[in-house]
Amino acid sequence: MKSDFSILSKIKAAMFDYDGTLTMRSEFVPSDELVAVLNDLAENGVPIAVCTGRQLESFQRRFGPHVEQLSHKARENFYFFGENGAIGYKYDASAGGEGEWSFKEIYRGEWPSEIPKEKFREDLLAATAHISEPVEGHEIPFVLRPINALEIPIEDVHRISDDIFEALDKFIPAYEVKDPENGEVYRASDYLHYGNSGLGCIVGPASADKDGAIKAFYEYLRDVGGEGGVEFEEDDGRCREILVVGDNPCVRGNDHFFLNGTYGTSFTVGLEDDDLEGEVPGKVFDKNGQRLFHGEGTLYLLKELQKNL
Repeated sequence: MKSDFSILSKIKAAMFDYDGTLTMRSEFVPSDELVAVLNDLAENGVPIAVCTGRQLESFQRRFGPHVEQLSHKARENFYFFGENGAIGYKYDASAGGEGEWSFKEIYRGEWPSEIPKEKFREDLLAATAHISEPVEGHEIPFVLRPINALEIPIEDVHRISDDIFEALDKFIPAYEVKDPENGEVYRASDYLHYGNSGLGCIVGPASADKDGAIKAFYEYLRDVGGEGGVEFEEDDGRCREILVVGDNPCVRGNDHFFLNGTYGTSFTVGLEDDDLEGEVPGKVFDKNGQRLFHGEGTLYLLKELQKNL
């Protein structure tokens, strides 16, 4: 089989999941070669965004060793959307010294008022306490990881992460809130999205997830004007001139809404894609017809993007 890379000729910006997309599965940092290609693209005017369930501090800790590989010009085109797309940042090249991180916030979603957040958190933790523990530091969504995730084998982390998702899949569709004033019932499943990264699960606003982050990235690049702005040729609201890459597009995955085709031109570099819904994302095949996955697939795709610019 072959991939249709001709579609890359229209790409003006790119957005990537982090774990399992810029990295190989079960690894926490991307290869030097992949970072070098990202640097080259950003230097040549392609805004690059990472969109992940990680909060800013966690991403900085993991990606930090590669900061010095990014030139000053490339950093001006570098963005981060954390907390599963709920908060967006632009790298502030005017602050900090060489090798230091400085980000300014450019976008922030909101938790839905229909589902009281603190009460929901209390009930959520109670329902999953037998297998999970909360990851602190997220401002908008909730992240649950396997108990003692940093101390158990990665295979167990993946397995228990699946168990956490199964618990969420029972808890959230059944969770309802009744408005005491008008008696209206609000269902959590109408306002919240949840997904499984393999390292844990995230629960956040449906209106401020990875899918919404693509749109927020597009609108920022379109509206910022001047240096750093992008003149998009298409204006149908679907953001097709943004390349979107993730590794977990299946219905259970945390990239499902990211890669479902609503926004962006999407590719998957993941293994599990047998239960996809909506517009199926593209897959990455090398010139010999071999399918490529995770960081290896993303690197190959980026090199094809370089050729099509």
